[in-house]
Amino acid sequence: MLQHPMVDIDGLCRLQAGQIMTVPVQTVYEGWSVKRLMRFLLEARISGAPVIASDGELVGVVSISDIVRFENLGQQDKLAAARLDCYNEYVGYQLTEADLKSLLDHADENCTVNAIMTPAVISVNLTATLPEIASIMRERNIHRVFVQDKSRVVGVVSTSNILEVISRLCDCTL
Repeated sequence: MLQHPMVDIDGLCRLQAGQIMTVPVQTVYEGWSVKRLMRFLLEARISGAPVIASDGELVGVVSISDIVRFENLGQQDKLAAARLDCYNEYVGYQLTEADLKSLLDHADENCTVNAIMTPAVISVNLTATLPEIASIMRERNIHRVFVQDKSRVVGVVSTSNILEVISRLCDCTL
C-alpha cells in the first residue's frame, strides 16, 4: 500500500457512512415520466436517486444509465416499457401506425420511472466504514449506496463523496 506522510490511513479507514454521506437525499417518484426524471436529475446535478412510491415506500433506484438504456431500446421494447399496448387489451382500441409513431416520438413522456428503474436498492447502515462502502460499490459496479437508519433512507454515499474525503485528507501535490 502506498503511504504518504500527510495521510492518516487509519483515520480514513475508520470513517463511517454517517460522516461522509450527503443529506438530504434527493428522491424521485415512480410515476414520473422519463422526461421529468431527466429534467430533475439535470437540475439537481445528480446522476441517480432512490425511487419512492406515492406512499413514501422505497421501491428502487434510477440513474442516468437507466435513461440511456431506455433511449437505446428498439421501438417494440420502448412501447412495452411505456405500457402502450394496454390500449388494445383494456379498451379494445387498435392503435394505428400514426398512433404508434406519435407514441414512440413521445415515449420519454409516456414511460414512467417505474418501468426503467432497478428495483434492488443497495444500502448500508450509518456505521458502515469507508472500506466497506468502497468494496460494495466496486463489487456491484455501482456509483452510490444509500444509507439507512431504521429502514429509512437518511443519506447517500457516492463516488463523489469518497473522492472528496480522499482529496481533503490527502495533502498531495502531483
